[in-house]
Amino acid sequence: MKNEIKITFVKSPEEGEICAVFVNEFWDRSKTKLTSYMHIGQHAGCSPDILKNWPLATEQEYRSLLEELNTIGYENIKIIQSRIH
Repeated sequence: MKNEIKITFVKSPEEGEICAVFVNEFWDRSKTKLTSYMHIGQHAGCSPDILKNWPLATEQEYRSLLEELNTIGYENIKIIQSRIH
């Protein structure tokens, strides 16, 4: 069984774009950034502060990004929709 991928979907306060933050996957070796994914730009590193500073996305808002993640091979996703990480 593959490891569970924990993702929180947040929404950019400025542009309204949805970002998937992989809450249990670090982007860098120093473990200061988390892995994130957006429709445009795709994978990138992000500050963990994004989880505190950006509002949570609704299911309707993140549905297409979740479908894109499934299409590119992400399986066993657990959606975390809370501020406690």
